[in-house]
Amino acid sequence: MELIDSDDQDFGPPSPSRFNDLGKRSKELMIASALSDRLDSARTVKRLKFTSKNPQQESQTQLWHDRLTAFRSETLRIAESVHASPTKRPPLLTRRSADSTMPTARDIERFISCIYKYMKPSGGGLVTVGSMQQGIEYTMKATTFHFADFKSSRRDRVRMDSLLQTMVLKDQLTNDAKREKQWIGAYTVARLVDITYRDSLDNGTKNWDKTLAKVQTIILHAALGCRTGDVTESGIERHKLPYLTYSDITMKLVDGSDLEHLSMMVRLRNNKGKK
Repeated sequence: MELIDSDDQDFGPPSPSRFNDLGKRSKELMIASALSDRLDSARTVKRLKFTSKNPQQESQTQLWHDRLTAFRSETLRIAESVHASPTKRPPLLTRRSADSTMPTARDIERFISCIYKYMKPSGGGLVTVGSMQQGIEYTMKATTFHFADFKSSRRDRVRMDSLLQTMVLKDQLTNDAKREKQWIGAYTVARLVDITYRDSLDNGTKNWDKTLAKVQTIILHAALGCRTGDVTESGIERHKLPYLTYSDITMKLVDGSDLEHLSMMVRLRNNKGKK
């Protein structure tokens, strides 16, 4: 019996898939709009900016990217080091030149070793290591977004940790938190309200509505046991209703008509998760 090499046999093309017509209309429409889609997609991708669901993260990422760009342009003189030649005078420095060349890990290390000088912690004192670690994370995220070839190695992360601890030893950063978190009791809340009233009575106020609103804010957070962000969002948040409305508050008298029988229900729409 003659041996047959099955690999050399031509069995013809495979039968068509039974799903060949799936999405037929959408494919036809896409082919018909090929030219306009080609332009639209190129425009969208070339104009793409870093955007985040969290506006705070988006703003901080942009801030640290701008800081790094300014440092590389003005301090490291990136334009000169990139464009200098032995026969021609280096061109004028521009922000664009530093923004269009990929930062190196060494650039970022030098940036972090200096930027702490120009940061002012809200609680005073030294900048915390935690704040700098957040800044490094924002910087890495922005650099990754803007430069396709940028990669952070394990060595880079080890060196960055060593840099932060060296800065702590030099008293440039601190590991200690600025404020110790404490529970606020009824007595502290009462003092805050009393001082707010006394300040307005002694020093005057431009508008008593604002004073009363401040007092209500203090009491509301204490009564609900919630974060400020659960009640209202910051100005940079994207939210249809970033604050309480009259319809969110229901007040009624329960089992009596005196003040102690007054009950209030508040709707919080900005709380996180299933809180």
